[in-house]
Amino acid sequence: MQGNQSARAKSKLETYRKRNRVEQENHLCNKNKQKELASSQLAAEARKSLQAWSTRD
Repeated sequence: MQGNQSARAKSKLETYRKRNRVEQENHLCNKNKQKELASSQLAAEARKSLQAWSTRD
């Protein structure tokens, strides 16, 4: 009986650890996507500024 409870507890702990690891990976992935989006938006703004400056004449 005791061994069965212990196995169940270990299984729950492993499930928790796996879920936590997946959540952390998703969080990092989302942070990287946000950084990429912000950087591409900055690049787009810089291109617009350069175009505006080059067509001022």
